[in-house]
Amino acid sequence: MADLSELSETDLAAAVELSVSSANGSRMIELGGEYERRCIYDAAWKLLADGTDLLRPSKLPLWTGQPLKGKRLVVRRKLRHLGAELRMARFANRASESGVDVTIATENRLVSLFRRSFPSLRVVDLATLEAWMDADYEASYERMAEYFGRTAGEIRHSFTPLIPAPGPTPWVDDHCIGISWFSKSTRKPQPTITEWSEVFAHTDARLVSLQYDEDSAGIAELSKRIGREIAPSMPIDQMTNIDDFSRQVARTAGVFTISNTTAHMAGMLGIPCAVAVDDMNHLTWPTEGSSTPFYPNLAVVRQKGRPWPAVLKEASSALFGLIREEISGIAVPTDNGELKC
Repeated sequence: MADLSELSETDLAAAVELSVSSANGSRMIELGGEYERRCIYDAAWKLLADGTDLLRPSKLPLWTGQPLKGKRLVVRRKLRHLGAELRMARFANRASESGVDVTIATENRLVSLFRRSFPSLRVVDLATLEAWMDADYEASYERMAEYFGRTAGEIRHSFTPLIPAPGPTPWVDDHCIGISWFSKSTRKPQPTITEWSEVFAHTDARLVSLQYDEDSAGIAELSKRIGREIAPSMPIDQMTNIDDFSRQVARTAGVFTISNTTAHMAGMLGIPCAVAVDDMNHLTWPTEGSSTPFYPNLAVVRQKGRPWPAVLKEASSALFGLIREEISGIAVPTDNGELKC
């Protein structure tokens, strides 16, 4: 099967027609992801929503654009991961702001963050029956995006920053750079610790880990290679405590990461962030350009067949370009893209 990124627009459209006519939900999702990477959002959301509805049963009648006056709509994540829900919840919020009675049914660790950030929404724990009582329709986030985020302009306009949890955060202040360098996913090519250490060794900025399972991810080895301590993320555990994690990310001056939940959290908080992205077609970041309409302060640096050190050098320059005017005296890029105080 050909790499989707190599398909012409005509061939991609033909593949879509075949997947729809055969009701192949998995293929529709694959093709929707390719349209998303190409930033053709109206086509992307419809394919993703239709494919997901074929594969994931719903507890209620599906909402596909029916009038909602006097009706109650439940929205839940039916596709992808937690990071996707962080960036897609805005569309349910847009619907609620337009007068629709919307409930988000989500996992418990997101309830307080969403309630604080989207006060016009009803947000409940997905595991309870509360979400489904007296509701009329159910929709995925992708279906909401089909109606409230059809273009890059609409997506930009829909940005509503998340509100982090209040209170102090150990180790972190607004002179720190948050870093996340590792993924357990075998589908993600990623830099080695040696390659990360080379770019971090060129800055005196204080580094704080935003890495999940940081011990097994090699925080001790990374600290040793760069010659100074990286402040640990623990006792905050982003896998279980999203509120504390949001506060931790929000207190940094900027975030340097691979594609993961940390990138989406930083993006939704409006924190300057650079994401080093591999060339595989399993991710949703745009394949062209260095920005995404989802996040105003985030730079996407694609590998584009280059060795990781070149990618990380470009990403470090992009990050400090984003924060240069906001923060003085931390670090700025030198002419060759390395970082120093």
